[in-house]
Amino acid sequence: VRADRIEDCERACTETRDFVCKSFNFRAFFPDNCELSHFDSKEFKYDNPAYFEHNSQYDYYERSDMSAGPGPGPASASADCMEVTQTCTPEGMEFSLRTSEAFYGRIYTYGFYDSCFFDGNGGTTSVLRISRANGFPRCGTQQYGDAMTNIVVVQFNDYVQTSRDKKYNLTCYFSGPGEAVVTSNYLDTKTDGRHPTQIEHLPAQNILTSN
Repeated sequence: VRADRIEDCERACTETRDFVCKSFNFRAFFPDNCELSHFDSKEFKYDNPAYFEHNSQYDYYERSDMSAGPGPGPASASADCMEVTQTCTPEGMEFSLRTSEAFYGRIYTYGFYDSCFFDGNGGTTSVLRISRANGFPRCGTQQYGDAMTNIVVVQFNDYVQTSRDKKYNLTCYFSGPGEAVVTSNYLDTKTDGRHPTQIEHLPAQNILTSN
């Protein structure tokens, strides 16, 4: 299938009537760049090279609404039932995720999947503690003058990206002794691709004053 955007490939998967599409591969700038499949990682192990080729130009995505059957349904609606909060301290940042259903995915800072992460254990509250620039563990936090920024990825499957995954940009401004302004915005993986850009200046959402 030819798809100009990842949204078009996702739509082709959800709307096809030839078979039950459970996943798709997408790559930009190539003919026939959208591959639909009736298999997903529940049926085949992600680390099995017979079914998943890791060194390819394709990105792999799974549908998150399959427990409710093909097409939009209650399962896809509940996927968006989550709340995120952020706090800032001179030592770093803290990202909290609250979901209405058990979370078994991974929260991590962009580019630091194996060193700065939180693995969901089935709870509904998940917290990732992020070190400041040059802190430990390495989280990739950047310092720009009085601003500290990082990008957090919420991935609902430990092994593969899905259409419900989110990226959040966290920015902390330190405007005085003991005072921090935390701002945030999220970048959706469905539209921004795999190359997010650090955002240094975002409108303030709330002020945190620490003792």
